[in-house]
Amino acid sequence: MAVLAALSLAGVLGEVWDAGAGYGIKEGSRRLCLGVGNSNALAIMIWALMTLGVYLFHEKMKPVHWMLLGVLTVGVYAATMTRTTFLVMAATLVLAFVMDKSSKIREGSLVYIGGMAAVAVGFVFSLYAAHISNWYELMPAWVVRIDRILTGRISSIYAFENGGGVLRNWKLFGDPNYVEYFDMGYVRLFSGMESFRAHAVWCCCFF
Repeated sequence: MAVLAALSLAGVLGEVWDAGAGYGIKEGSRRLCLGVGNSNALAIMIWALMTLGVYLFHEKMKPVHWMLLGVLTVGVYAATMTRTTFLVMAATLVLAFVMDKSSKIREGSLVYIGGMAAVAVGFVFSLYAAHISNWYELMPAWVVRIDRILTGRISSIYAFENGGGVLRNWKLFGDPNYVEYFDMGYVRLFSGMESFRAHAVWCCCFF
């Protein structure tokens, strides 16, 4: 990532700013991307590196280090305006700090069960989204409201030739006829050219 950032700043490869990308208050704004494609990807990469660093060095971290990571979280949001990643980074820091300081929580089962439940809820919701995705006038009003909060991620599953990533297009081994892009993460794992079998095996091994 550092190499890509340096190349973009030098004008050799990629863009420094993700100009004009975004919806609502972000529309037309200049959001930092440093050569990694878009500002969302940059924020996610920084979150991944932060999480890895906390995992590796949490036993040596002092209060000032946690504070600096908090400043980093705010700085990433200010530079990229990526609200979801900001919430994820903040939640990661809070949970990591609590687990690092509380052996009772760290050794208990509640937080781990909660994490698995959150993954399960996300997967089930994505299944429903892939099933219900359609034009706004054909979806329930409450789904439309959620879709607007998610900046169109539910409706975009459908809004392509051949129905995009809707549930009826999911194949056991993928299908080259469904390669259109949409931005609903779990649905992308199991539709289009992605192999349902490979990801199902991965999920079973993970749990």
